[in-house]
Amino acid sequence: MTLNFVPQTDKMKSNTRQLKLTAMDGKPPTDSKGMVDKRLFSGENSLYAVMEPQTSLWSLKYEHGQVPTALQSNWTTFQGAYKEAKIYFNNRNVEITEIVD
Repeated sequence: MTLNFVPQTDKMKSNTRQLKLTAMDGKPPTDSKGMVDKRLFSGENSLYAVMEPQTSLWSLKYEHGQVPTALQSNWTTFQGAYKEAKIYFNNRNVEITEIVD
């Protein structure tokens, strides 16, 4: 498992970026209670990295509902938020497959 990869964001300009998630092959997605919101894989719910313009801090938000406590922080860069989300979801058999600017 390689966690050092950080996406190239040189050309990304938006303050809101969608992180598309998929379950890892052959492994059921789990969280500390046993499940990850299945709507994240069907398109009914989405994970976003959002920069607050006044503070320039990035945070992670779901379209519907509240992100897990481990992801309720602020980061000074998109790469920091991305890395934390990647680690969190990799530990739950879920990978970030795409970033939509």
